[in-house]
Amino acid sequence: MFHQRLKQVISLEPEFIEKQDGHKKQDCENAAVKRWLNKNPSEKYENPVTLLGDDLYSRQPICELALSKDYNFIFGKPVKRHIKLYMSG
Repeated sequence: MFHQRLKQVISLEPEFIEKQDGHKKQDCENAAVKRWLNKNPSEKYENPVTLLGDDLYSRQPICELALSKDYNFIFGKPVKRHIKLYMSG
């Protein structure tokens, strides 16, 4: 959790990646973040929350779900993985 006047970052409760009841396949990060967003409405926190994540979470369905739950987010893609996007000329 981040507050604009504070330099501290607070970890929020985790959502574990584990086989879900009634599913044959192993769970994944995308399914876990979707469960977390649905279980943890932003209104539950006293201050606005900015979610930080890597490129696993920077897909349209997850971004749309985060926005629909009134979360801010920064989901980034490392430059070295997508060097063609950043090359000029």
